[in-house]
Amino acid sequence: MVMRRKSVHYGDLDLNKVISTLVQVKPWQKSIDVTENEVRMICMLARQIFLHQPMLLELEPPLKIAGKH
Repeated sequence: MVMRRKSVHYGDLDLNKVISTLVQVKPWQKSIDVTENEVRMICMLARQIFLHQPMLLELEPPLKIAGKH
């Protein structure tokens, strides 16, 4: 089942179109068609999202942390 998201536009940027372009890149492709403006807009949007996230998480014990050294 494929879930479709509502297309999000920020000015002239169609974020879902850019994401689709990036996801569909094949290993043998040497380049993709993403403009500098699209990259800048994605960076600005990502920055806004990170700035709105809480700095600390409130966690309850027991807490298991797994990972490689």
